[in-house]
Amino acid sequence: MIKRQNLRFLKSFIKKQYKAIIFVSILELVMVFTSISVPYFLGRMITSLETNYATIESLIKNFIIVIGLYFIWDLSNTVIDIKFAEINKNIQNDIRSFCYNKILNSKISLIEDKSEGEIINKLLKDTEKLEQAFLNLFNLIVSTVQILALIISMININAIATEILIIFFVILIIIQRIFSKKLEKGYYDYKDSEEELLKNLKKFISGFMNIKIFALESTCLNILNEKNKENFKNCKLVNKVSSIYSNVSFFIISVFRVLSLLIGGLIYLIWRSITLGEIFSMYSYAIQLTTELRSIIKIDIILKDVETSLDRIIKFINQFEVERPLKERNIIINTIESKNMKFDYKDNRIFNNLSFKLRKNDVVAIRGSNGSGKTSLMKLICGFYEVDNLFFNEIAQKDLSEYEILRRISYVPQNIYLFPDSILNNISCFGQAKEEEVYKVCKKLNIHNKILGLSDGYNTMVDEQNLNLSGGEKQIICIARALLKKSDILILDEINSALDDKMEENIIENIKYYYKNKIVLLISHKDRILEDCNITINLDDYK
Repeated sequence: MIKRQNLRFLKSFIKKQYKAIIFVSILELVMVFTSISVPYFLGRMITSLETNYATIESLIKNFIIVIGLYFIWDLSNTVIDIKFAEINKNIQNDIRSFCYNKILNSKISLIEDKSEGEIINKLLKDTEKLEQAFLNLFNLIVSTVQILALIISMININAIATEILIIFFVILIIIQRIFSKKLEKGYYDYKDSEEELLKNLKKFISGFMNIKIFALESTCLNILNEKNKENFKNCKLVNKVSSIYSNVSFFIISVFRVLSLLIGGLIYLIWRSITLGEIFSMYSYAIQLTTELRSIIKIDIILKDVETSLDRIIKFINQFEVERPLKERNIIINTIESKNMKFDYKDNRIFNNLSFKLRKNDVVAIRGSNGSGKTSLMKLICGFYEVDNLFFNEIAQKDLSEYEILRRISYVPQNIYLFPDSILNNISCFGQAKEEEVYKVCKKLNIHNKILGLSDGYNTMVDEQNLNLSGGEKQIICIARALLKKSDILILDEINSALDDKMEENIIENIKYYYKNKIVLLISHKDRILEDCNITINLDDYK
């Protein structure tokens, strides 16, 4: 069964579907009524034949009633299936939207430590299981109501037979609970091994070139095959326990059904206090009881799977809780100052006693050997990590939210990123800049004619597999996007790695045009692009 805290998590998403849920609840009650009424009328038909009270008219009347009840049951079931498909998908999509919101609005530092495989697995594979969550919870309630209604109907027929059958039914439930507990650990192990397999697969795909260059195909295949074997072993164990659980239950349930006939027959022969029609009704109700119990068994197996997915999602998403609300101060950054700043990352000292003061119109060269902390410094300025002794306009960096700082910064990192959308939307940030501004900056960066020459011009969709742009041209698109952002600070991290000298010179000229009276920070190993800087910060001096 699903834990209370997980039910609370689901409750807020289920509440949004309350109108549809009320509708299907009414239909489910109609189905419960029809499923109990059919054996009752059939039993009456048999009893009337047994006691010689039957007439052609009464048989036809009861036949028509039973056919009508079956039609109502079937129609209700069809509508319920259609409505539940909508309800379940809506709940799943709402949960996914909730997860997207938590992740995309979280601090960047919380995302950096997570692998793409882990995030995708949680958001897609685990949430996929939640499509079954409400349906099975609802069916569990319906089955419970059905069982209670059946027991009441059986008591009305013969209390003694019902009491005996209830004892055996309780034994069935106890056996079911014992078996179900063994499934939980199996599902956890199976899902963990699947996630580990996905992580490794994504890493190997992203590093495919290195795998080919260093002839590591066999090594990577061996690693993936070992993960496959572990995954298969866990899957096999889950299926084994699940199969034994279901089949043992089926055998005991079959015995229970026959038992209802035996008990009814003994009462008929010894006390004559039951009719053959009532025995038939009792047997029909016993079949329905065991059918509902089998449904509960299947639901319990599914809910064990759902439970592990819920646990994993909630545990994962809780890592992205925003610690403080976003503030609405729209500051303008005029100065950045570091006063003997120290920064450690994962127990490693990145730099020590770093001091500088930057003002408007400063073009700053950030230099240092590999691992000296150049990119780390940029991330601190962006507010990705909190640090002491770093100030914006004399306001401590850690007193400003990441959101407040990033509103005032344009940052082009080493690894360029283009959105899977049109070139126009990539540069304009989906309409934040006007089309005329986009054309103007592209003309200044000498990329305008190249874009016009593409299949759909500025409306060409970005596709890394077939987009006819070089690495340098893609970098220029990212720079154009950064130049159009209304910000106070521009950070370019090794942006000239794919650019020739002419492109570099042109970019520097445009930085001066677009970021006049702003602060510009450049990370580069090339002396040419740093000649235009009036301040140099060498991080090798602060180790």
